[in-house]
Amino acid sequence: MNPAISEHEAAGLAAEMFDHFCAATTMRQILGLYRNMCDILQLRPGPLNEFYPKFKSKIRNWKAQALWKKFDARASHRAYNKGTAASGTRVLVIGAGPCGLRTAIEAQLLGAKVVVVEKRDRISRNNVLHLWPFLITDLKALGAKKFYGKFCAGSIDHISIRQLQCILLKVALILGVEVHEGVSFTRELEPKDGCGWRAAVSPEDHAVSHYEFDVLIGADGKRNTLEGFKRKEFRGKLAIAITANFINKKTEAEAKVEEISGVAFIFNQSFFKELYQTTGIDLENIVYYKDETHYFVMTAKKHSLLDKGVIMQDYADPAELLSSANVDTTKLLDYAKEAANFSTKYQMPNLEFAVNHYGKPDVAMFDFTSMFAADNSCKITVRKNYRLLSCLVGDSLLEPFWPTGSGCARGFLSSMDAAYAIKLFSNPKNSLLAVLATRESIYRLLAQTTPENLHRDIGAYTVDPSTRYPNLNKASVNMIQVKHLLDTDDPALLEQTFLDSNALTTGPEVTVTKQRKRRTNDTVPLGIVLLRWVKSQLKENQFVQELSDASQCFTNGRVLCTLINRYRPDLVNLEELQGCSADECNEFAFAILEDHLGIPRVMSGQDSLSLTSVDSKQWLNYLEQICEVFRGEIPHVKHPKLDYAEFKQKQQIDSMEEFAKLRRFAVNRMQANAAASGGVSTTPAIMAAASATGIRKTSIYNEEERAKRSRKVLGAESSPIASPQTDTTKRAKKRRSYEKFGNIDRERGLAAAYPRGLVGADGEQFSDRIRSMEQRIGGGRHAPATEKKPKDLLRAIGKIDSNDWNVKEIEKKIELSKKATDIGKSRERVPKWNREQFLARQNKLTQQPDGEEKYKEFDSSIKAIDKQLKEGHNLDLGERGKNKVASIAGQLQSSKQHHHQHQQQNQKSTSKAALVLTSSGVAEKCHFCQQRVYLMEKISAENLTLHRSCLKCHHCHTNLRLGGYAFDRDDPEGKFYCTQHFKLPSKTVKPVPKRSLQRTPQQIAAQSPIAAAAAASPAQQPSTPDSKSSGINFDLLDRGETPERIEFENADEAISDGEAAMEVIDENEWTD
Repeated sequence: MNPAISEHEAAGLAAEMFDHFCAATTMRQILGLYRNMCDILQLRPGPLNEFYPKFKSKIRNWKAQALWKKFDARASHRAYNKGTAASGTRVLVIGAGPCGLRTAIEAQLLGAKVVVVEKRDRISRNNVLHLWPFLITDLKALGAKKFYGKFCAGSIDHISIRQLQCILLKVALILGVEVHEGVSFTRELEPKDGCGWRAAVSPEDHAVSHYEFDVLIGADGKRNTLEGFKRKEFRGKLAIAITANFINKKTEAEAKVEEISGVAFIFNQSFFKELYQTTGIDLENIVYYKDETHYFVMTAKKHSLLDKGVIMQDYADPAELLSSANVDTTKLLDYAKEAANFSTKYQMPNLEFAVNHYGKPDVAMFDFTSMFAADNSCKITVRKNYRLLSCLVGDSLLEPFWPTGSGCARGFLSSMDAAYAIKLFSNPKNSLLAVLATRESIYRLLAQTTPENLHRDIGAYTVDPSTRYPNLNKASVNMIQVKHLLDTDDPALLEQTFLDSNALTTGPEVTVTKQRKRRTNDTVPLGIVLLRWVKSQLKENQFVQELSDASQCFTNGRVLCTLINRYRPDLVNLEELQGCSADECNEFAFAILEDHLGIPRVMSGQDSLSLTSVDSKQWLNYLEQICEVFRGEIPHVKHPKLDYAEFKQKQQIDSMEEFAKLRRFAVNRMQANAAASGGVSTTPAIMAAASATGIRKTSIYNEEERAKRSRKVLGAESSPIASPQTDTTKRAKKRRSYEKFGNIDRERGLAAAYPRGLVGADGEQFSDRIRSMEQRIGGGRHAPATEKKPKDLLRAIGKIDSNDWNVKEIEKKIELSKKATDIGKSRERVPKWNREQFLARQNKLTQQPDGEEKYKEFDSSIKAIDKQLKEGHNLDLGERGKNKVASIAGQLQSSKQHHHQHQQQNQKSTSKAALVLTSSGVAEKCHFCQQRVYLMEKISAENLTLHRSCLKCHHCHTNLRLGGYAFDRDDPEGKFYCTQHFKLPSKTVKPVPKRSLQRTPQQIAAQSPIAAAAAASPAQQPSTPDSKSSGINFDLLDRGETPERIEFENADEAISDGEAAMEVIDENEWTD
């Protein structure tokens, strides 16, 4: 880390890099950003408990916190034993494909030290993989949606290998897996000269060649390089597959093309027969997935390939038939493109082939007549007390049959099974034969797995196979059957058969430190062995030739610092120690070893120069501990650095290009809309001005973003800018508000709701803006300024223009709504407008009364309410109609009567006998009995006001409940029925003698003197003017602001029966 950068600034810079790391899409970007982060944070990949907690504590932004939560939940599974189930075990994985990375992740979670080597330096495969349900859950648990937001967002569950590799590579790196690209595995090297199992790699001098491992995972595909694994072949009918990848330009036409999730001939014969008759292409099946590329896979019949000239000569041997010399590549490309065009109904014009890692069109034809599977999934080799577990995963273990889409699913299952074998192998309580027998028992089930015969609880899958396979028998293979898989130079291991069943799930309680054999022959002194190893590590330094004794490792003064710098250059900088003496160098090295590597010092720097005061066994043991710490580790590799400043600049340029692309698309759309509507066409000058404006806005946006990031990195708590939590809260509130209410201005078509220049407006307003822009561009500074106020401004402040309302269209909708026969609850309740009402409201807007007149009605209402509160509620006292509430209701009724009369005159019935309903749902008289209805006894049904007791079935005279009736609109009186008695004639009911409601004065007096007094005064019916409107309609514009509508809906019928009132929920509210 640069010493000029403080710890706080380094954490901010690392957090910024982490955001780019999560969005990176190439291997070079991912590895480059990750290594830059590790350099800034002074971290080096290692086992889970040594790396992940430190890395997690340094990165604290919101995206990282979501990932840490998922990783912590995964690592807390019991099977991993808190990251100690395989502690002390070193794993080498060959291949950074999906299965290799998945195995590395599981081994890392078990606590092992994991190194992955990949022969390519880029992700070059374009194929698309089908995903089983458990794969989707597994990848989501690893944070796939955080790295790739469109994960499984399509109609079919699939993902491109490129995206899957990016996701798994990021997860592996975050957990601490060490990845080396551009390194090919050649073969394993047996232990010698005190070293354990190592690998011969290409290039030969790569630092990975020094890595000593205990477990070797072969995940390099069906061309696996691990020796000792025999294969069995399954031959079937001749099957020729063709895969083709086309560039996904992500246009609108491509997005509309539907995917094909495997169409076989027997299920859609007409499609394949039409394909053969039209194009001469005869297929067995075809699959089309759309992801990073347009991916087509098809099985072609041999005769059609011969007829089309793709295959030149017919041979019986499939290998000779499909050899490159017998295939016409040009005709193969035409064959694949023609099949792709026909299967997509020619909706994707100008298909272009993607390019593979060889720089050629990504089209391949191969034979899967013969399927291969390994005889055994693992083997163990023991040499000189060094044990090596070799396992196969993915296509190396079981070659998939592509039409079933099982390649990725069974590959991930084999990865988890291999991780389980690593856990058993790391536990000293399990014999080697027991490990082999258990692993082979699990392997017997792999080829039979389907989504249907796996455990249903896919969220509980772990490395423990009992969570995945319901019919698992771990003892189906005996230890005697796997003896040939144990290759050892110690015959005693063939007799050990012990197995700790408890250790299968809980892992070892006490970690047993493995003591490696340091000498090949007991007669060789320890000092010579250590000196030989030190000289082999530092052979590039000139002073190494001067070393002849192990004690000179201390007396020289430069040996220890150079050795530490070889493996941990972040701890020791040799340039800073050039002028230091030998004792100062040793003192510095002793401090580093004690503070960072946990090796306690046994002497001071001054004592190390002579070693006279230190016992020889003591300093020799100290040197042995130092060698043991670094032995078998990979020395520091100087990877090519990713220039972060250049990377950020390139990202900004790419973002500007994307914005410019969107700008061009918007301008083209605007021009097309203008041409379609007959408006003024945009000139090149206007388009250039719009593009310049977009670029200027983009640059300003980038400047603001850079300023925000700078403030975030520097941690300006005192800044007046709102905190990220506040911004996040505001954005969340804004998003919820938009989801609930939408953009009202945008729904109305107001220009103020859109960014300037992106409004697809037409007509006069659009033309005016175009003309004004042309005048400004053409006239320059001398162009006269227009006095006309822009209409966008009027829209922005809410001014209603007469041109904004199409009165004729509204009247047409009113006429159509009158003709509608269904007026039930599903009827759309749209206000019925006419021209007179519209003009009246428009005049009311333009001619607002003075302040005193405007609020006069409110003042009187408030005084009346205040008086009522002081005098009490007198609804039931005095004469009917003489109380305060009735008086106010009468005033409101008379003030709005003429509106309802005028509205009802304009309504025309569709039939002579049809019932004419009013626009208001509130009335003072019951529709059936024509008696006054007061608030507490009123119900509203079908826009009619009724007494609660008057809502009865016309046939059986049973009281009805709101929502549980049928209504006959065609009847002049508007009759209500039970749902089962709809339109049946009325029954003649025998009258039941009613209980007398008249009570004696003695009975009334016995109740209360006030009630007696009230009963003594005769009730008088108030005379109110007859009104056809039958309701009170509050004009919203009279109140000067948008009122809250308070409606007294009667739901007491349901409540009285002990049931909660049910609310009809709109369908859009059912979803989240």
